[in-house]
Amino acid sequence: PKFPTPVIFEFLIRYHLLTPAAALERVEAATNTLELNGVASDLRRMLVLGDDQGDVTSGTPISEFKEKLTSAVTAAEKEAQLALEMVEFTLQKIRRGGIHDHIGSGFHSFEKMLYDQAQLLSVFSEAYHLTNDEAYSEAATDIIRYVSRDLQYADGGFYSAEDADSLPTPTSERPKEGAFAVWERAEIESALGDNADLFCYHFGVQPTGNVSSTNDPHGELQGKNVLYMMHLPHETARFFRKTEEQVTATVADCLRKLWEVRQIRPKPHCDDKIITSWNGLMISALAKAARFLKSPEALALAERAAHFLRANLAVGDASELLWRSFRGGAASAVSGFADDYAFLVMGLLDLFEASGDAGWLRWAADLQESMDRQFWDAEHGGYYSGP
Repeated sequence: PKFPTPVIFEFLIRYHLLTPAAALERVEAATNTLELNGVASDLRRMLVLGDDQGDVTSGTPISEFKEKLTSAVTAAEKEAQLALEMVEFTLQKIRRGGIHDHIGSGFHSFEKMLYDQAQLLSVFSEAYHLTNDEAYSEAATDIIRYVSRDLQYADGGFYSAEDADSLPTPTSERPKEGAFAVWERAEIESALGDNADLFCYHFGVQPTGNVSSTNDPHGELQGKNVLYMMHLPHETARFFRKTEEQVTATVADCLRKLWEVRQIRPKPHCDDKIITSWNGLMISALAKAARFLKSPEALALAERAAHFLRANLAVGDASELLWRSFRGGAASAVSGFADDYAFLVMGLLDLFEASGDAGWLRWAADLQESMDRQFWDAEHGGYYSGP
């Protein structure tokens, strides 16, 4: 996969957040002494009876109970902290790496998919909420900048993707993978002048290119560089004997100049299908960004997309039936699948939390009832993917 699946990030973050529950569920394994049901029962009795000596029914002294529960919670907290550290380590690598479009914003392996932007926006926003690390807020804002600029339909929904391939120059006859995003060292030197050395050091740019032949099976990236933050600002500052503030300002100015140069290149094709499920993911992510980053822009984008979906991809008296996609001014004739309902319901619930508008909650409930009628397997449990 292009990214370590953000679903794993979501799982690890949930585990971090649910430490007390995880500790209680793991108490038997952690202590190997008390039965889980007995612990829960003791806890309920002590809370109700206010017993500070112990529970006369089970005979478990309160001191022993507290000691063993504390031990279990401590063990789970360590595991939960490790889960968060795993998420942070990977997010920092993604943020600094070549899959981050440092010039044009968003994340890609040259192809920029809406669902990747949505899931990463969600995780970066939650990571910022948990850690207050501004790097995550900046990464989330970067994704919002990209999708609002390059993937947003005029009436509010979001397109599916931008292709990986594009023409290297306006006169080229054959598209190449990554042509819009990669650079030769000479191009950077021409555009940046005296600041080229600092920029190239910071982003790992090499005279002969920095893409290994093992990662370039078709030879389309020979001599090209994918920008990645090889050195952090303080490392670049130390190497060039500048302040970190000077380096940050210089890098920002260089990125702006390269953005202008890149606008001359032929842009990749935009897949302008608006897919219900992927838009549901983006609505969810934008709603989380609105809450955790306190971003009115993110909330406005989420609400605008939700209004678009209701107006163009929902039918029925309560807008409880969905179409799969929209393109060229009209919805497709393909009915929605289970993932269209599931992701849109998730997005609407998050949007309700962010906005307080109960209308989104009512629509989510109607869609969930419709999903249950169409896809639920009452005999075996679970949902079918299609009708």
